[in-house]
Parts: sequence; C-alpha cells; structure tokens
Amino acid sequence: MTGEPGATVNQVTMNGDASRLVAGSSTGKVYRLNSEGKLIWTIDGAADAPADVAQRSVTGLAMNLDGNRFLAGFTDDQGTETESGVLSLFNDNPLEFWSVAIEGAVIGASIADDGKGMVAGSADGNVYSLNQDGAIRWKFETPAGAGQPVNVGAISSDGTRSAAGSNAGEFFLLNLEATKIWAQTTDGPVNDVTVSLDGDRTAAGTVSGSVYIVNNQGAVIKQISHPETSITSLAINSSGSKLIAGTADGRVFAFDKQGTMTWEVFIGGSVTSVALTTSGNKIAASSGNTVYLLSGDGP
Repeated sequence: MTGEPGATVNQVTMNGDASRLVAGSSTGKVYRLNSEGKLIWTIDGAADAPADVAQRSVTGLAMNLDGNRFLAGFTDDQGTETESGVLSLFNDNPLEFWSVAIEGAVIGASIADDGKGMVAGSADGNVYSLNQDGAIRWKFETPAGAGQPVNVGAISSDGTRSAAGSNAGEFFLLNLEATKIWAQTTDGPVNDVTVSLDGDRTAAGTVSGSVYIVNNQGAVIKQISHPETSITSLAINSSGSKLIAGTADGRVFAFDKQGTMTWEVFIGGSVTSVALTTSGNKIAASSGNTVYLLSGDGP
C-alpha cells in the first residue's frame, strides 16, 4: 500500500496470520488493510483532536492475535515545546472503546494476544501499562539519558512480561507488577524493544546500530552490531524463533533464536516500523509512505 503524498507511515501492525493489517501515518490517519493491501477503512485521528492541537500523528500501533482489538497511540503537537499523548483502543469496525491521555508523546505501543494487557512508551520517561478497560495499572520510569527522556515498551504475547528501554542506554524485563526481573546496559539510547511469548527472548535495538538478544535470565545471547546505521524498529514472534529489525538506512534484517542473521533486504528509506506474524511466515514493514508485506523466508 502507498499512502497519502507527503505523509509518512510511522507505524504498522497486523494480526497473527496477516489477514488484517493496520498502518498509522504522520497526519494522524489509521488505515485498515487486508492481506492483499486493499484499503478497508480509514480513521482520521486528526479530526478528533482538540482544537488547540496543531498536528496529530500516529506514533504507536499494535493489534492483538485475532485482529479484533488494536491499540493506537497518538502524539499531539500544540505548536509548543511540549507534546502530549493519547492512547485509544478500537475494534475492527472500527469502534473506539476508550481513550486515555498521557503526559508525553507516545513512543510505540504493544498489546497482548488476548487484548487484555497493553503497554506504551512515552517521551515523558515512563512506560505505561493499561488493562482492557483503559485503566493505567502502573507507570515504570527509568533514569533519563542525555536530552529528553524517552522510554519504549513492549508486552509479551501472553501478557505476563513487559520490556522497557530507555534513552539512557538500558533495557529491562518486568513482571505483571512492574518489578524488575533483570536489567541490561547497551551501547546507546534504545530505539525499540520486543519480547516473546513468556519473556524467553527479549531484544533491544539501539541508535548505535546494535541488536541485543537476551534470555529470560537476563544473559546476552548475542549482540549484533551494525555501527553504520541505527536500529529503528524490532519485532519477534511468539516462540522467539524469528526476530526482525528495521534500520535507518532502509534495510530489514531477519535473525534466528540464537541471533544468526538469516537474510536481509533493502526496501528504500528509513524503516519506521516492523511487525511479524505468530509463525514468522509474514513480515510487515513501513518506510516513507509505503507499507510492505514480505515473506518470512526473505527475498
């Protein structure tokens, strides 16, 4: 799918078998696609923004296993130095169930397979955990790095584990109560994190071009370094058998459970988002104003 001219597809997500895809743009629009890339419906999030918002963009997006729930994270720019965030849960009609405001810009979103647990990162330095009714269960704050504090977050498929990464070059695995299970340091600010079914595998991608793959005890299985670029986005399938990374120079990498690269493909400009089916047989990626659906086996 190619979107509106001049807009960027910031986020892409899909359900467990890639029969339903959702993409979010820099102009606040959310697009629902089928597996052939046909447009099914559009939500104009910017039209629902408060009057004082100069621009609303989609900066987080996640769909549950069967595709009947998806979490959208919007960032509102009031034309000042401070941005705010809104998290909204929709069904596939699309009907909005609820909308919750958070203090900072949304930096990524994640939802459990059953749609009952959700996590979102924010530029206010927190990772937020929400239940299916939109109540904030907890906020997890990590030490601020240089410049604006930024946190990214992800939730495991079964909803029992969450991962958090920070601008200070750290990432963490958390339990249901946000108690830290382990912590790891990285070679730079963390751009994205992802976690498998029950926390057996967690990965973090950094501004410095590294991908860290960690087991459930917090031991680094492998660090893959690509200092010529930045890792912009990550996705892992439920079993942890396949990890996908998107890069600032337009590549998509695939790794196995031990961190061995199985293939790479160049798709164009900076990769803004990646998503993976449950089995790992299909990959969605966004770059520029285009959504790509790729084979899990590579080019």
